[in-house]
Amino acid sequence: MTQNAVERDISLGEALEIAKNVSTDFAQLQAILSEWSGPFGLLDGETSLERLELGAKPLIVWGNLSVEGSILDLSQAGTLLVVLGNLQAKEIYFQSRLASSGRIDVKGVIAAGSADSGKILASGGLECRALIARAPLQVVGDAKSDFSFGPIQGLKTSNMLAGELFVDHVLDRPDDPMTADCDFTKLRERMAAGLEIIQAEPSSRRLQILSDLDDTASKLTLDLEDAGLFEVPEEVFEAKGLERLVLDFNDITVLPQRIASLKSLKVLSLDGNPIRKLPEEIGQLNTLETLSLRFVNLKELPDAISGLVHLREIFLTMSALRDFPESLVSMPSLERLSFWHCGEDEEKLKGFVERLSAMKQLKVLTFAQGGFSKMPAELKSLGFLDELHLIEQRLPEARQEEVRAWLPNTRVRFSI
Repeated sequence: MTQNAVERDISLGEALEIAKNVSTDFAQLQAILSEWSGPFGLLDGETSLERLELGAKPLIVWGNLSVEGSILDLSQAGTLLVVLGNLQAKEIYFQSRLASSGRIDVKGVIAAGSADSGKILASGGLECRALIARAPLQVVGDAKSDFSFGPIQGLKTSNMLAGELFVDHVLDRPDDPMTADCDFTKLRERMAAGLEIIQAEPSSRRLQILSDLDDTASKLTLDLEDAGLFEVPEEVFEAKGLERLVLDFNDITVLPQRIASLKSLKVLSLDGNPIRKLPEEIGQLNTLETLSLRFVNLKELPDAISGLVHLREIFLTMSALRDFPESLVSMPSLERLSFWHCGEDEEKLKGFVERLSAMKQLKVLTFAQGGFSKMPAELKSLGFLDELHLIEQRLPEARQEEVRAWLPNTRVRFSI
């Protein structure tokens, strides 16, 4: 690499003394530096590089740092880069800690690729084209990014699919962009080679989704997730052999009566839509096996839903249902039920359990958002279940063991 400053080693004490005299955010920087015992590499002065590869030894740049290409953290466990000045680069891949006492300006991507939590300290602010995190990432300082992907604290994450944001070569499943995620190994390899990471125009993914509707007649699957839809496109109903229809996270308020025309439909997913009512015609989907209604505004299910005689699983978590749908009790093939919620009304929960006890065909049951300090003994009647998942049930360990004792042949899981 080409540089204008000579690197030398310094101790933690020397690093803290330098940072104290330079940084306006010394307390934060002190905490980050103190995570390493040293030695630290120091580049003393303004530094310009073609590219920068970081090893296991933390590196401090005392002055501004400008990198024409990429900054890559190649260490196994992740290392630290501290710039006591402004930082400019084309792209940055880091795994642990990145800090600047000035601004961080990146033309392309900043990727936090560690499986553990990472942290960026940008005392003078941060701006980049895209910020990508594999695990929870904390950003301290004013941050601006056109696109953000992953669990990032301090920056709103873009509502985008991986297949919409990244080029295919960075996806773990490029053949299925609707379920693919970012492969950070491939991302780092492309970054090292100076190749593109994100699509030139990420919104083109939505345009491609809608253009696919031009030829629906022979389709078995239609994935229209997060496509900016306000209604179900008429073209959908031309796919008479359609088996799987995904309409998740759009702004659809009404499911048309024409849904009944999809006589071969096996999977229907409407997660994240502001749907308030389902048409009675949904009960005519005689081949339907999976119905997903998570994050919807439904307050009740139509009685006609009991006509779904082949329905094996229904997901109602995070819905607005006020009561347990009586129509579910008489569904002969239902094996998997996820339900939300019981509030903190123990009598209501007992009523739910009483209805569930009649559904002997159930194998997997999920209750979410309970808030109970104990569970009713009526749970003993659900011993026919293979699995019982109790989510948001903050029960003491002794209470959890009591429930497990009631259902010795059922796998009982508690999670928050």
